[in-house]
Amino acid sequence: MRYIAFRQTIFFPAALIMALVFLAVFSSSVLAHDEDHFHPPGQSPVDVVTVPIDWEFTPEGLDNGDMFRLLVVTCATHDALSADIAHYNHFVRDDVHDAGGALAAYADQFRVLGSTPDVDARDNTHTNPDVFGAGIPVYWANGNWVADDYKDFYDGDWTTTDPGSLPDGTVIDFAPDEYIFTGTLADGTAADRPLGGTLKSGETIIKAQLAFPGHGIGLSDHCYDSAETPRRFYGLSGVFRVEGERIT
Repeated sequence: MRYIAFRQTIFFPAALIMALVFLAVFSSSVLAHDEDHFHPPGQSPVDVVTVPIDWEFTPEGLDNGDMFRLLVVTCATHDALSADIAHYNHFVRDDVHDAGGALAAYADQFRVLGSTPDVDARDNTHTNPDVFGAGIPVYWANGNWVADDYKDFYDGDWTTTDPGSLPDGTVIDFAPDEYIFTGTLADGTAADRPLGGTLKSGETIIKAQLAFPGHGIGLSDHCYDSAETPRRFYGLSGVFRVEGERIT
């Protein structure tokens, strides 16, 4: 009995020590990579991509360590019939990639700023203020300021309403009737007619919520059109972090 007691007193501390060592190593590894992620409370981290301060898409006035996101209007058009949010994410990424230029290398970080019946735009783009907090600034790809943070992004009044150009650099003035698909209300949640919605009673075609390029994510809940008509979409980048110092 004494032998068994002796073995127990030796074995337990050894296991405890090994567990503590493992925990210390694991914690160090996580902390070492923490700067490469943007951590919303209780959620998985969002990857942060480092870009040089003199990158052509780094907005003026940002300094080393500042973070931002880029908003674009797609070059190509597409219908709004699919109820799969991944379908639209792929469309936006392909659009940014095919546009070429310096932004194409980060195409995989983009997501559609749109809502399907099951996924709100603010959740798809990781910009939900209730989950991610205040968030970070959003800019148009041409450097124009859109919003101070996520709460400002969804207050229905963007700072600058002119997208300026498309991802391929084409400068464009949108026609008064050139609406885009979002399927979303101003607060980032799905509208009554989301992307990939269903046929409403008394109607013969499926319709989806619209927005005017640059004037927020959603107009009134009564602004919608046939989901079969190809239109442009919004795309929102992942999180960029500025690295370097400006030369003066």
